[in-house]
Amino acid sequence: MKKLVRPFALGLSMMVGFGVNIPALNAKTPSKPNQSVANPCEEAQNVCAAESVPLYYNRSADAIKTILEKIVGDGKTGKFAGTFIGENGTGTGEASGNNHNVIVLYGTDDNRKKLKRIIAILDLPRERVNMEMWGILISSDNPQQLAEVMNRVNKEIDKTQQLLQETYNQIKEYSINYALKAENNPDLKIEPDFKNLFTEVLGYKTAFDEDSSSLSMIDILLILLARNKPNIAYNNAANGLCQIFFKKDGQPKEDFQPYLEALAKNEKKRPFENYIRLGLHQEDKGSTPGCNSLKNAEDLDQRNFIARKAVLNFALQYSRLKRIPAEIDPDALQESAETLNSVLEPVVNALNRDIEDLFIQPTLERIQRIVSEYDDVSYAEVGKTSVAGLNGIHSEVSSTSVSTFDETGPLRLSQWLEDAGKLNNSVSSLLPKEVAFEGSPIPVSSLISTVAALSADHSQWRGLTSGISITITPSVLRNSESAELQIDFTTGPKEITQGEESNNGQTKLRPLSRIAQSHVKTSVYVKTLDLFALSTFNNQTTEDGGRGYIPLIGPIWKGFFSGLPIVGDLFSWQNAPNNVQHQSIALVNSFIVPTAMGLAHLYSNSNSNTIPFEYKSSAVERYLDCLKKKNQATVVDSQCFVTSPQQPYQYQQLPPQYQPDFSR
Repeated sequence: MKKLVRPFALGLSMMVGFGVNIPALNAKTPSKPNQSVANPCEEAQNVCAAESVPLYYNRSADAIKTILEKIVGDGKTGKFAGTFIGENGTGTGEASGNNHNVIVLYGTDDNRKKLKRIIAILDLPRERVNMEMWGILISSDNPQQLAEVMNRVNKEIDKTQQLLQETYNQIKEYSINYALKAENNPDLKIEPDFKNLFTEVLGYKTAFDEDSSSLSMIDILLILLARNKPNIAYNNAANGLCQIFFKKDGQPKEDFQPYLEALAKNEKKRPFENYIRLGLHQEDKGSTPGCNSLKNAEDLDQRNFIARKAVLNFALQYSRLKRIPAEIDPDALQESAETLNSVLEPVVNALNRDIEDLFIQPTLERIQRIVSEYDDVSYAEVGKTSVAGLNGIHSEVSSTSVSTFDETGPLRLSQWLEDAGKLNNSVSSLLPKEVAFEGSPIPVSSLISTVAALSADHSQWRGLTSGISITITPSVLRNSESAELQIDFTTGPKEITQGEESNNGQTKLRPLSRIAQSHVKTSVYVKTLDLFALSTFNNQTTEDGGRGYIPLIGPIWKGFFSGLPIVGDLFSWQNAPNNVQHQSIALVNSFIVPTAMGLAHLYSNSNSNTIPFEYKSSAVERYLDCLKKKNQATVVDSQCFVTSPQQPYQYQQLPPQYQPDFSR
């Protein structure tokens, strides 16, 4: 995978001076004549120092430096001076060998803090789209059979895509009906205190909107962890997810039945087994997996507490960034984002494995069975690769193969005599003197070399280069439920050469007639869980059938008398050309990954965000402290939460002008 965000080796990679005429290192910036320029580093109250800032996600120190220069340098207050120090210390900007992922800032403490805030914003973890790609090659010399196969294969892929999206829609409906609109079961509703803290105080007002038709995976996970009774909610969600695929009598639904049968045969587990265990914290009551054999895992309350803490801490720091960016703590912001991503990562990995087990592998097996029904069609699964596409950064996957074909022609008389002449010198040196058979004027050495020349290696081969190249640039859209993938898909070598390779420079092989390259450049819109196929037009290779020969005599006769009409074609015949069509398919399973930045679209600029950061931070700390005591059963709800939903406990100490309005 080709990365634009390149890993940069730790070390001194950039020395940056900033502020009003602040030089890099000890270099002095010349001032205009008769003009006095103040240098903050020379003032008694300001001490300039160097500080290294590691880059975690946007690991491109030179790119960050360029951005900082444009932000700070305006030509009036002094240029943002800086020198990029390479690994070899030459200052050329691009070091040999390793790259750089550290920026060294030089200047006053205040100015370093300002630039660290800018770097923290640029270096936040990006949203991403995980893509699992399977390469399939279907070939045939029978165009009619190949067309029938491809028609059935495309229908099979479309069916899997439809069921995958239907599964995600069922998960969304469950989140709305059993959590946001759970009037009949208050244990499954969103906890009022968490909701008020998250939406009213921290400012994420669009969260938990029961009228929203758009729910991303991060929205669904947020709804799941925020419910009143986690132990009941997780168990209910696990059974609900499992029962998407089964009827009330426990029998598989008709559309899902072949997928479930393949899953039971290959993996012997229930659908979405990994997510149910890692994401919903469920264990089996017995030895046989089933939708009704689930129970909550141990320490479920503690796991839920860790997840809520990670969400609230990032929400707190990000709200500060949106409200007062000049006062953010860059270390706290990045640490909170990383902590939340570490909580989400096991869930992401579990869902990826579940989708592959339940949908992708059965689809590949059915495609193989379809191809096996046709005698003249062959199937090859050429491999799988995984790509974690960062938002806005392109990834490239390339594969090249070389196929060789034996193109040995008939033995030519000229070549035979040439080889015999070369061998004659070697044979003559082995004999004591020139001798000949009685009655024959030809020396023995010549007879031996002539016969030996028949066994010389005259093989010729052709090297045919082919390959596949995919470049994908994902762009996660605003609601994090869909994404646009810009795709550049090429089959065949990226660079077309004029001739084919051979191991005999004296004999020129006739180039094959073929479609050397197909190129598709397009954009694809995908949902949170999606499946699509990338394909090109058929690649056809036409190979000359060559001539067939009667063993032994045929090649020799053709070599000696090929120049004679009619007579030269005796003992051989012309084969018909062989046309082989190839269809390359890249089956791509995409998953818009829930990340910390997925919460950003829930933030709303409103008057409630005028609440000071200190009060927001205090509210989060008090809520988490109370939740921990509640989980430890050291307090009861009445000691921790007030009974009035209009005035949760966290906000009683806020000044009147900062009191959130919960009456809406």
